[in-house]
Amino acid sequence: MALSLAAGEVNESHGGVNGHDVRFFQVTLPGREDIPLDFPGLLREWKTRRVIAVLSFADDETNLSLIPLLRIEGMPLLLAWGEWLSLRNGDGQPEPFVFALSLFRRFRIVSLAEELRRTMPEGTGIVLVADRLDPVLAASSVLLDRLLQDRGFVPLPVWVAGAGDKDVRFRLREAENAGGQILVSLLDVMGTLDLWRQIRETGSPLAIWYGGSMSPFLADRKGLVLSDQDEPLSRDPSLRGFRLRIWDVLRVRVADAALAARAYALARWFLRGLEETPPSDIARLPERLGNATGIPFGEEILSIDPATHRPRERKVAVLESDGAGWFLRRIVSVPSGAFPE
Repeated sequence: MALSLAAGEVNESHGGVNGHDVRFFQVTLPGREDIPLDFPGLLREWKTRRVIAVLSFADDETNLSLIPLLRIEGMPLLLAWGEWLSLRNGDGQPEPFVFALSLFRRFRIVSLAEELRRTMPEGTGIVLVADRLDPVLAASSVLLDRLLQDRGFVPLPVWVAGAGDKDVRFRLREAENAGGQILVSLLDVMGTLDLWRQIRETGSPLAIWYGGSMSPFLADRKGLVLSDQDEPLSRDPSLRGFRLRIWDVLRVRVADAALAARAYALARWFLRGLEETPPSDIARLPERLGNATGIPFGEEILSIDPATHRPRERKVAVLESDGAGWFLRRIVSVPSGAFPE
């Protein structure tokens, strides 16, 4: 319904988009393992319908299957999410035809470092717990270490070596004696729950912050702090008006207003790029998408960074558990270019 609303707005305007109407249509893809085999048939259908871009609300594995196929065709792929997918190619540059509304997952490292800067005095010891054997978590720990030093904190790394290395009470006590006051867990949910248990069993005063995504298993751990980039949109007060707008135009009640707002943002992004692309040179559409501005995302107005193919910055919620759920501590803005993918 949000895509229909966006299409209707431009189609009912004088001249449409560069003299053309726009239509969105939905396709159901085959299983991921069948996509490469069935893609030629899909592509023939798409070309018959004059498809020039794909807006994806699919899962990461499906998007990973689509990227190399659409790369060959030079067809832009706009992801409604994309937090867990790197948009970088083998040369370290953004994939020319792939774009995403979400910040890359390391936004959490930057948002937590910013919240520490705002709430803790310089010189505070920050204990970092990460898995040395996990390259993704280890790299995140190195990044957070640098960000904390830049902000005047004292990082105190504590490494574990795989899931079997669970008992870190002695190492935590050493870090605490060295001045550690806050522990940032860069482990997975179960590893973080183990840390929580060990800290409580030893009576340690360390406060736990978490560098991963929200989980119902962590919501009842009072005092635990984390960050999330989807939460600001779900709390956006403008969604009520957006829901009513869809009802007024299409007479459809939208159950998930945040999802509708995300879909509308993706459509407006595509349409903005199309408006800026000469009809005689549609091959320049990816370039225009990479420089698009004025994209409504709830109350936010997004601009795209050509160096990341993501919004230049997004609002991120820093949340804390009250023992029964999450309450909002602060909204911070995180640039997509502030960290590597």
